[in-house]
Amino acid sequence: MSKLTPFKEAVYSISEKSGAAGMLQSLGGFTGAQVYVLAYHRVDLPEHRPWLNPELINASPAQFRAQMELVARNYHPVGIEDVLNAAEGGKKLPRNAVVVTVDDGYLDFQETILPVCRQHGIRPLLFTPTAYVGEGTFWWDMLYQMVYFSGWPQISAQGTGPLRILTAEEKQSALNHLSHLIKQSALEKDHNWLDTLYREFLDQARHGFVKDRCDTLDWDELREASRNGADIAAHTHTHPIVSRISDEQVRQEIRQCRSLLRSELNSDLPVFAYPDGLAAVITPDNRRIVREEGFQLAFTMIGRRAELDHDPHDYLPRLGTWSKLRLRHFHLRLMPLFSRIQTQR
Repeated sequence: MSKLTPFKEAVYSISEKSGAAGMLQSLGGFTGAQVYVLAYHRVDLPEHRPWLNPELINASPAQFRAQMELVARNYHPVGIEDVLNAAEGGKKLPRNAVVVTVDDGYLDFQETILPVCRQHGIRPLLFTPTAYVGEGTFWWDMLYQMVYFSGWPQISAQGTGPLRILTAEEKQSALNHLSHLIKQSALEKDHNWLDTLYREFLDQARHGFVKDRCDTLDWDELREASRNGADIAAHTHTHPIVSRISDEQVRQEIRQCRSLLRSELNSDLPVFAYPDGLAAVITPDNRRIVREEGFQLAFTMIGRRAELDHDPHDYLPRLGTWSKLRLRHFHLRLMPLFSRIQTQR
């Protein structure tokens, strides 16, 4: 998730102070095929669920309400069906079209995201990794809890030496190192060592927090969300980085996810979001498989506006956000000029 560079900060500030922001919103060669696809993972307060990494919060509930109010007032929220139709040559999208997407299906989707979206006439799209519907714990949450709540003096991953986790600096360093290691190696494919370590952590019962349930929505809650105006689409079954597994495993991940979405939710949208979603972890073979599996649109986390008449439909960008992003910068990012700046700098 990119932060503001000094260059971007300077350009944003100049445009804001000069009064040019409103004019810039109307620029950009409108063709009816452009859409800003916003990407969120968590909308929460750190103290609400202290056992989840606060660095992964995209916005507080108050920030999200302000952002959606701004989108509803200044842009044209559309649903994913509208985007699919435009991508297939049907009705063009309105100027300043925006789609709101959310990954992973944490509880705050039901608590905050969907109610706020409904209030503003926005139909959100939730990308769901089906292995974690109402059960299990994502590996990054396991890791955070063990590093910060175990009280252990050190932690070791499979094939690595021990890392000290006594001080705040040591904890953050270990978390960063192990997260990078898991993402960049075969460890991401094999969680047995992590599952074993996590069970040991839970069994010791000294972790300092009590959860009365899983942190993700269950199938009944997803069905309710669907009835209340959310679209739900595929995000693989177990959320692997698809470039780290075999082609056959990628197909299995996609097919199992889609099968469960069909049987549990009667949902079969031909839309996909790559786990992690950065350009470096998506290969041409991944994209080919996504097309062969029948997806008409597939989304990355490459941060800019999507151009349906130019961008490959199996490799569409989305704009992420983060909790320290001020509302005026959020607004300025949703403009053609700044969308280009975000990928060029």
